[in-house]
Amino acid sequence: MIAAAGNEFAGGVIFLFIGLLIVALAILWIVFPVLVLSKFNELLKVEREAMKARAELAKALQWMVDNWKDEGSKPPPV
Repeated sequence: MIAAAGNEFAGGVIFLFIGLLIVALAILWIVFPVLVLSKFNELLKVEREAMKARAELAKALQWMVDNWKDEGSKPPPV
């Protein structure tokens, strides 16, 4: 009788562990896309800022090329 109770307890612990594992997987299944989406939005924001910086750099370089021979020219107002 004690041995049978031990087997039932071990089986219950295994099923409990499997159940908790399934619940954890379900929670991660829901949370993971939300985390990925938020980090992707941050990445897009940084990319937009980098594109603005590149545009400013290209504008400054184009001004330097256009005014290369003009020794007395002044830079454009900022």
